[in-house]
Amino acid sequence: MSKKNKPKAEKQLRPPHAGEQSDWNVWIVMLSAVPLYAITIGFDFVLDDEIMTRSNTFVMKGIAGIGDIFTHGTLYGFNGMNDQSYRPLMLAIFALERSLFGGSSGAFHFFNVFYYALACGAFYLFIKRAMGRERLIPLLAALLFVAHPIHTEVVANIKSRDEILSFMFVCLSLLYVLKYIQEGNKSKNLIISLVCYLAATLAKETGLAMLGLIPLTLWFFTDLKRSRIAGLTAIFLAPVAVYFLMRAAAMDNMFFSSDINDLVNNTLSGARSSGEWFASRTMILGKYLGLLVFPHPLSYDYSYNQVPLVGLSDPWFILSLILHIVLAGLFVWGLFYKKIFSYAVGFYAIMMVLVSNFITPIGATMAERFLFSASAGFCLALAWGIASLVEKFRISKNILYTVVAGILLLYTVKTYTRTQVWGSQEKLFKSGLETAPNSARAQNHFGTYWRMLAEGIQNPQDKNKADLNAKAVVYYQKALEIYPEYSEAQYNLGVTHLALNNTEDARIAFEKTLKIDSTYEGALNNLGIIAFRKGDAQEALAYWNKLLTKNPNNFDALQNCGAVYFNNNDPKKALEYFERALKINPKHAGLNQNIQKVRAALQQKEG
Repeated sequence: MSKKNKPKAEKQLRPPHAGEQSDWNVWIVMLSAVPLYAITIGFDFVLDDEIMTRSNTFVMKGIAGIGDIFTHGTLYGFNGMNDQSYRPLMLAIFALERSLFGGSSGAFHFFNVFYYALACGAFYLFIKRAMGRERLIPLLAALLFVAHPIHTEVVANIKSRDEILSFMFVCLSLLYVLKYIQEGNKSKNLIISLVCYLAATLAKETGLAMLGLIPLTLWFFTDLKRSRIAGLTAIFLAPVAVYFLMRAAAMDNMFFSSDINDLVNNTLSGARSSGEWFASRTMILGKYLGLLVFPHPLSYDYSYNQVPLVGLSDPWFILSLILHIVLAGLFVWGLFYKKIFSYAVGFYAIMMVLVSNFITPIGATMAERFLFSASAGFCLALAWGIASLVEKFRISKNILYTVVAGILLLYTVKTYTRTQVWGSQEKLFKSGLETAPNSARAQNHFGTYWRMLAEGIQNPQDKNKADLNAKAVVYYQKALEIYPEYSEAQYNLGVTHLALNNTEDARIAFEKTLKIDSTYEGALNNLGIIAFRKGDAQEALAYWNKLLTKNPNNFDALQNCGAVYFNNNDPKKALEYFERALKINPKHAGLNQNIQKVRAALQQKEG
């Protein structure tokens, strides 16, 4: 091959000299994120926010709960389940904030904005370090990332702090591994990089994907030989091992529980053939690309059946497949030439791999939060494309600034308007009916919103209470029209009928719930209550004992059984159940009163 025909890599960008280190652009990036999302500081808790904060016993202990947080699964402090996700860093930070600033939604929202600003700054510093003296692309990529509307869910939803923290530590880890190479192999920088990688995984499991970014980043932005890149990448297996050891020590199961394959959570679990499996997943990847290019409409929910399954003949699958083949081709071509665009594609693909449902099923069909880290690759590609066009066609800076300002203005307007719907449960759930009208879960959520409002009214004669419950029934029925096998909606319908004193309708709803899921604890308990109210104590006991067979520590069932035996003049048996319940909730006032009554009855009987 002649010298002029050799492939020419983009110029190797070196880190700036020591005198050029000061850069105020990082402050521009971080501070621009604050006013964009400052309004969220006044927002309430929505969706799963409370599960991760004030309904989590470990978090509410504050700093004292951090030990428990690191030795249990994410949901253990909420529901005692120890077999799902392991994200202790997020909960530990919530606990710290609880101790220092109280448990208000405003405090948690403030720190979401704070950490988002830091994450954007970390992204800028990483890209700047990677590209050396190039100034335009890192700044433009970071500003596009700050303003992109796809991030509204992550910043406005307290629970999504895990995404922010994980991405921030990914960027810091990449920044410091580059510093390690470019500043004379100082071990301090490598140690910081390894610690940041571990922190990224402890914030959210998807941080593990960063292992693929290490060789990609070193290949594109250093002159290291492949053997050296492989050796450095191998070192990063150490944080991976530490993460899995911590996870194994803390949790009952290493992997997710089976309920992530529930059709409501993940429509893809209903694929009837390998073709439908592949086509549907590929189509969803195309939807993700579409939301990055044109982020409208946005929705908090994409569950069953908002994104229906498709086959191999579906045009959206075919279009998505073609797009991804083209991107793969560009990546391979750019990998050889070390093109920035190729790196951006690789970054996007690596950060999407664990949330794509291709490698392993996850607890959702798709979600905007899954695009958070990956969108950095899109923003880098867009920034590179704009800069390349300016250079190729020698476009004036005024035109460049106008184009960039126009994009950022559109992003900002969309971000601001979309952020508003996250202000309260009512606003968010209303928006779901508009953006996800075919989602059974969105309908169920809105029904539960009205039912919870009704439960907050103490006066049972208040007409508003009945009206609110009647509204809830409408939305639960809509959810069941979309998905008749939706056990949660069927159960909620039964609870609402019970509140409306429609006992027969409630009984039918609970029995349908058990046909869908024979172990549904709430349905078993409420059928026992209905039987007890009818005066059939034996039928009530049958339901509650079946419930206790499934879950021996069900507090309500234990209390109810105790009450039945006490009413049937069997205080000894009643005490047995009440004392079992007492071990679960020793401070329950009503239970302690019942135990005193039972013991008094036993003394009287023995005397």
